[in-house]
Amino acid sequence: MGMGHDLTDSVHLAFWGKARPSEPPPAPRWHPVAYHLLDVAAVMQQLLRVRPLTLRRVAHLLSLSEEKALCLLTTLAALHDLGKFAPAFQSKAPELWPAALGPLDLGRILPGVHTEDGYVLWIHELADSVGERVWPGGGQVLEALASAIFGHHGRPVGARNPVFRQRFSHPARTAARQCADAVVELLCPEPITVPPPDTERARIASWYVAGLMTTADWVGSGPHWFRYTAPLADDASLARYWARAQAAAQRAVGEAGLAAPPVAGLRPFSDLTHIANDPTPLQRWAETARLPRGPCLVVIEDVTGAGKTEAAQMIVHRLLVEGRAAGAYWAMPTQATANAMYGRQARMIGALYADGAEPKPSLVLAHGQQRLHPAFRATVLPGAAVAAAGTSDEPGARSDGPDDLAGTVACTAFLADDSRAALLADVGAGTVDQAILGVLPSRFNTVRLVGLAEKVLVVDEAHAYDAYMGVELEALLRFQAALGGDAVVLSATLPAVRRAQLVQAWLDGVRDGGWDAGQGVRDGPSLQPGAYPLVTTVSPEGVREWPLAAAPWSRRSVPVRFVHTPDWMQRTARARTSARGSS
Repeated sequence: MGMGHDLTDSVHLAFWGKARPSEPPPAPRWHPVAYHLLDVAAVMQQLLRVRPLTLRRVAHLLSLSEEKALCLLTTLAALHDLGKFAPAFQSKAPELWPAALGPLDLGRILPGVHTEDGYVLWIHELADSVGERVWPGGGQVLEALASAIFGHHGRPVGARNPVFRQRFSHPARTAARQCADAVVELLCPEPITVPPPDTERARIASWYVAGLMTTADWVGSGPHWFRYTAPLADDASLARYWARAQAAAQRAVGEAGLAAPPVAGLRPFSDLTHIANDPTPLQRWAETARLPRGPCLVVIEDVTGAGKTEAAQMIVHRLLVEGRAAGAYWAMPTQATANAMYGRQARMIGALYADGAEPKPSLVLAHGQQRLHPAFRATVLPGAAVAAAGTSDEPGARSDGPDDLAGTVACTAFLADDSRAALLADVGAGTVDQAILGVLPSRFNTVRLVGLAEKVLVVDEAHAYDAYMGVELEALLRFQAALGGDAVVLSATLPAVRRAQLVQAWLDGVRDGGWDAGQGVRDGPSLQPGAYPLVTTVSPEGVREWPLAAAPWSRRSVPVRFVHTPDWMQRTARARTSARGSS
């Protein structure tokens, strides 16, 4: 049983990666593994090109130039589904069984998951040879990144397989190696020669890479953009199909709403917020104060009604103008407050980005009941469905489970139809739990982390969370700092001890990600109690507190008369009581 072609010089093109066996001719019934690998690699390449902040961040974490980081991640993305060369995967469509594997005997094939199979193939067979061609001396870094690349279905991989030889027959290993060699020769002909970062930095980078890899796989699996293609003649090097994949990826990334729009130039407070009144002292600080360099946390404490939201919007705007952020996510305590913030952002988002920006900025509402919000539903653009990782790997579009269906297409529907992809939108308003899921062991949590890391994370009502949520918020801030993001925390009644905990979490993240550059930010922030209103900034430059004047309307003059003795207190109380009774 087999497909009737061996393609001796390009045996890797005889293995299917996507399949629709019931598709009537003349449409292709299957798509080679090698072509799907290039589809996803082309999306990765395009994502990094149109999201320059993303490329800059991941290059920093990997201690590489942006050019080398782009080359490395594109190449690794083109290896993500090598596990599909395993007989266990190929046997899922018996009618497409490659002739190169010999006669099909289902009784002798060990069951497996192609993501795990790809990882063990890398560890046991390819890391030494192929890895050394890509980055000589970078073995530990590549091992950390491999778990992110092969774990693109939202679950970690990493177990070494003691029965590797039984899982990959010799012909399967030969085809996989041939494909990997062709990919490396095509996408990374010159090895990376700079020293690798330390292992801890590589592990942190792996969180970023995992989120990017999953996003690239979701888009690269969309048959609307990447149509099934029969093996091309004389294309053992894959160069001919690579040109096709790059063209398709350019369209796909744009239509999925993943290209960063151009930001506006610096605007004054009144133009940004459409508020004609003079700014409050807090808002004036947000407009004029120097924002410290590096991943920056701004904690704002002021009374209700002091304009904290507008001050945060000004900070977001300034960070966008400086190229330090690509958007914002407003994390609110409830769905009702998220709905209200969505309305406010709908009115203000136009001031954040250039007039007539192309692509247009995307705005998403992110919580469990967003489909019930009529204004949000009205913004979702029509589009074709996008296959998520795993949804069309098997014949008949069978999937590994319901969570494999990651998103369809937005505001673009790709961004609107799945809460994990929603955080990739330029601006989002949603509940804080949608952000916190990024630091919990939830499936595809790394997509949330990447979406947040490119934005200013604005956490409102920070005093409203219990101790359990408080610990989760600290973890979220630590991740945000480690991945190079920024955050603004808003509160009217934040206890001093809580503020110190948030400050320390941010400092830990700055050091974890290597953003302090040896500046040695202090471990124990020495915060002053009592000042209010107050702004606290935390960055690689350290911790600084900014006591502010209260807004004029919030000031009260209360007469005070000191009572020095109990007798005087009693006489005064009786006199006041008598006066009230007689009146």
